[in-house]
Amino acid sequence: MARYLGEGALAISGPAEDLAFGIARQLAAGQEPAPPPDARVLGAAAQPARWSPRWRAPPGPAARMGPYLGLALARGGRVPVRVSAGCDRRCSFCVEARFLGRAVVARPVEQIVAEIEALTRLGIRRFWLAASELNVPDERHAIELLRALSGRGLDLRGFVQVAPLSDALLDAMEDAGMDPEGLSFELGHLDDAVLRAGGGPANRAQIDQLVETWLRRGYRQLGGSVLLGAHPAETEETLGRAVEAALSIDRALPGGLGLAYACGARVYGRAPLADWVRDHWEEAAPHLYARAGDRLDPELVRPVVFCRPGPPRALLRWLEGALAGARGPMGPMNAEAAGDARVEALVNRGIWRLQEDRWEEAAGCFREALGAAPAHLEALSQLARVAANHLGDPGEARGALRRLLAALPAGDPRREEVLRALNTLLSCGP
Repeated sequence: MARYLGEGALAISGPAEDLAFGIARQLAAGQEPAPPPDARVLGAAAQPARWSPRWRAPPGPAARMGPYLGLALARGGRVPVRVSAGCDRRCSFCVEARFLGRAVVARPVEQIVAEIEALTRLGIRRFWLAASELNVPDERHAIELLRALSGRGLDLRGFVQVAPLSDALLDAMEDAGMDPEGLSFELGHLDDAVLRAGGGPANRAQIDQLVETWLRRGYRQLGGSVLLGAHPAETEETLGRAVEAALSIDRALPGGLGLAYACGARVYGRAPLADWVRDHWEEAAPHLYARAGDRLDPELVRPVVFCRPGPPRALLRWLEGALAGARGPMGPMNAEAAGDARVEALVNRGIWRLQEDRWEEAAGCFREALGAAPAHLEALSQLARVAANHLGDPGEARGALRRLLAALPAGDPRREEVLRALNTLLSCGP
């Protein structure tokens, strides 16, 4: 942002997807950015008082644009629909409650359903029900919403809290197309002492009750995430108890525990963890880590990670060994994220150029992406489509489809679709 607005000129404080979207749209249109009169837009350090703790995000529709929806359709993405704003939990590493309010404000169910119906008419069927957690402060709103969406053939996902979680809510999820085994619960930690000190949104008794519910209902696998080494109370003993608990839960479930873990936490300026770091700087400093070449930033604007009792990478290596052999899939958080963000950006840009009828530019984006990632499935598929349908080059289309066929694993149902397209092109001649 400083590149466009001037070093230190402005900053955005807190969750601000809507603001970033508006400013980016102005920049893309070649306009000078005009920051709106919003409490989250801060001046340089001279004007920190412009932030108002009374500001609350309204639980209305998420900011989006036509090209984004087209991209979601092309790549099978999940479109967010706002359900509520605010969080009543007290996680030490999180800023959400301070920015969006500790009282959860639910959006009327009829508004949510109307938005989903409008998006469904565009062909979108995969949705993210955007809320801090769907079932806070209680389950009533979530159950009402899910029942209203039942029987529509939608693919729904969202964050759900460990508790409260009743059979009525789980039944409503299944009826509406939300697979409970596909959920990933934010466990925070698995040691009760750390959990009760703010290391997570629940406690061990609630987590154990969740496991019992899963076993009683016949679910094979439970998904969850933990943030270890990220609390001032973390010790080698609490880490050992967390690992022991993870393996115990893993043994109890037929399909094991699907656990994603991260080591250390980014210290966000308004998170409770930041308060502790500022008040205990000398104690905290040995456990703070910055990017290579950066100094530790006491203002916590530049990235600073808190991790104890050891460095994040060392803790990660220890966890990988300690959790090896688990029945369920366990691994670092975001391990399945795209390996090359530049390649993904090129593919996305190519799809946007297709929507603008800029065929040659689109093909150029896909070719450049494939130069860096020759087996990128989406880039190969899109290049074959634009070459065959818009550039009149069946040879390039066939080449892309052959490479796509080779990249798909045996038994992948998409192979039949690729073979049909390839046979159609072969019948067209050179």
